[in-house]
This record gives sequence, structure tokens and C-alpha cells, in this order.
Amino acid sequence: MAKRILIADDDAGIIRFYSIVMTKLGYEVLIAKDGNETIEIAERELPDLLFTDTEMPGLKGYEICKQLKQNPQTQHIKVIGASGKRDAYKQAYEEANADAYVNKPYSLNDLESLMKRLLQD
Repeated sequence: MAKRILIADDDAGIIRFYSIVMTKLGYEVLIAKDGNETIEIAERELPDLLFTDTEMPGLKGYEICKQLKQNPQTQHIKVIGASGKRDAYKQAYEEANADAYVNKPYSLNDLESLMKRLLQD
């Protein structure tokens, strides 16, 4: 059974790109375009991993992470937070118990390796 990844970003181009890449890697892809929708989809679909941008309407990525990690139903979801502001949000994601944080831009090979490592647990 394919692992399910929820991609949360408010940029349609990024969502489209990562949906194609993740599907080709064999993952089932779910999409959310804002923070509140991300929480709703995560609670309903229980993906294996959430890849979230930080700056989104509604809730910031680390706020989403904190809510999911505090909820017994969703705390198992692996969370990778991403930001183009270098390490500006790294501590916020650590405090929210994110599983990983990446700075944009990042290589697809590095992201794929990180996801595989997180999904093996």
C-alpha cells in the first residue's frame, strides 16, 4: 500500500510540481491550500507524512504541526516544515515537535531521502 503524503502550500505551482514528483515516487498525494484545510484533511485522511510550507493563510506550518502532534489521533503523522526564510522558523518547528525542517531551496534528492527515512519508522 502506498504511503500517503499531504502537501500543504498556498502556491498552486508548487503543489502541482510536488504532486507530480511524489506520485512518480509512488506516494499517494493529498493537497491542502491553507492551514485550516490542512488540519481538516489530516484529521480525516490520516496521512503518513505532512510536508508543509510555513507561510500560509489561516495557520502557519508550525501551528499546524503543533495541533497535529497534540492530537492523539494525528500525532503519528510525520511532519516536515519548510521555509524560504532560512532558519527563521526552525526553533518554532522544533517546539511544535516537527520531525524535520528544511530550508528552501532544497534538492529533491535530499527531500526524497528525508521522506524515506521518516516513513521507515
